[in-house]
Amino acid sequence: MGRGFAGKFETWTAQIAFDPARPAEADIRVEITMNSVATGEPFYDENVVLGDWFDVRNHPTAVFTADSAASLGDDRYRAAGQLSIRETARPLALDFSLSISGDTAEVEGEAKLQRLDFAVGADTLTEPRGEEDWVADEVTVTIDLVAVRD
Repeated sequence: MGRGFAGKFETWTAQIAFDPARPAEADIRVEITMNSVATGEPFYDENVVLGDWFDVRNHPTAVFTADSAASLGDDRYRAAGQLSIRETARPLALDFSLSISGDTAEVEGEAKLQRLDFAVGADTLTEPRGEEDWVADEVTVTIDLVAVRD
C-alpha cells in the first residue's frame, strides 16, 4: 500500500552446526512457526495467516536448511540453502556476519526473496491497479540471532 512495514516470527527453533574455520561443513536447520507472525498491526496479523497468504492451517511451518556455507571475508559468510514455505521449496542465499565470544555466537543476516515464488498472497489484492501497487513481491528477511553452544 505504498509503505513498508516490519514483522517478526516469535516462535522458531534452530539447530546450527557451524565452524568458521570450516564453513563448507555447516549444517543449518531453522523451523519457523508461521502463526507466530507479529507485525504490530492487527489487520495484517489477522490476515497474513489466512489461506492465500501463509495458510497456517495447512502449512504451519516454514523451514530453512543449508548444508554448507562460504566465507565472504571479515567474519561474513553466505549460507546457500533452501527455504520451504507453503510446501514450496526454493534456493535461498543467506548472507550473515558472525561474532563468537566463548560459547555465545551472535549472527546478523539478510536475504531477499520473492513472496510469489512461494505463492504467498498470489490471489489477493489483484485490483485493477495491479498487485504490485498494493503488496510488493520482494521481501527482505533479516536475521538477528544469539545462539549458545550445547
